[in-house]
Amino acid sequence: MIAAAPAAGRPRPAAVRWRCLAWATWRQHRAASAAFTAVAGFIALAMAVTGFVLHPHGKEVFAAGPHAPWRLYDGTGTTLVPALLLLPALAGLFLGAPLVARDYETGAARFAWVQGAGRVRCLAAAVLAAALLVAITATGLGLEFRWWIAPLSLPSSSSLPDLFSVSPLPFLGWTIFGFSLGVFLGAAIARTVPAMAATFACYAALWYEVSTSWRKSYLAPLHRAVAVHISDGGYLWRYGPGQFLWVLGSYLGWPDGRPFRGSLHHPAAWYSQRHIELWLSYQPAKRLGAFQLIESGWLVALAAVLIAATFVLISRRAA
Repeated sequence: MIAAAPAAGRPRPAAVRWRCLAWATWRQHRAASAAFTAVAGFIALAMAVTGFVLHPHGKEVFAAGPHAPWRLYDGTGTTLVPALLLLPALAGLFLGAPLVARDYETGAARFAWVQGAGRVRCLAAAVLAAALLVAITATGLGLEFRWWIAPLSLPSSSSLPDLFSVSPLPFLGWTIFGFSLGVFLGAAIARTVPAMAATFACYAALWYEVSTSWRKSYLAPLHRAVAVHISDGGYLWRYGPGQFLWVLGSYLGWPDGRPFRGSLHHPAAWYSQRHIELWLSYQPAKRLGAFQLIESGWLVALAAVLIAATFVLISRRAA
């Protein structure tokens, strides 16, 4: 039996307004959004309370003594930094991964896609609302942490992998990327728990690779000779604090920078007579801002690619 065709001239159903879609998204994901906001708010409150207590002491927080604030600084720092490092992963696990995967599991996607909104507009409303929450939260926490650590950190502390990652720009990039990774894997796997596990594994693997190797190669390293004291037992070199962001390696070389390929077992006077110097391969400290901008830039670009891939995947998947 052939179904009757719709009557000619029947008006198409009116498109659902974006305000209604945003409200429906909030109603559907309000528990996860509220939990994420509560965790971020607790971290922000901890930074505010301890920051106002520690800032008047400045570098004196490192002094020993019965009244030194070292315990408060150490306890807060060792808890605060890991919590901030986990927040981008939590955005992917509890906001990004269930955003689409849960609709597949419950069957809500098949119902929503045949309504006036359509699958693309439903996904756009959900992603934009959650991404805005994630971006505002990450920006606020990154700026607050910079305020918290500024009077207390040592000159070379900004180069540490954990502190670099929670600086405002990289922290924003990692948080948006973590959320986008969760959205994409949730749409691809279509099951909430496996998507959450895959999100955490992929995020942790990428963060480790970037922190240990990729980050130091964003720009070509520089080379320079440093003052060195060579003795029969080896060589020692010193450099002023704040000169280097990362020292990538060292080698003995001729005055023009060519590496010395000979034996390293000569007496100390032999090296001095031939003006053999210790050369460093390094990233200068003045590149810190450029490195943070580069990292946040490619993370946001990768997040945009993941979201675009999610839209393509959703638009081509059968209901």
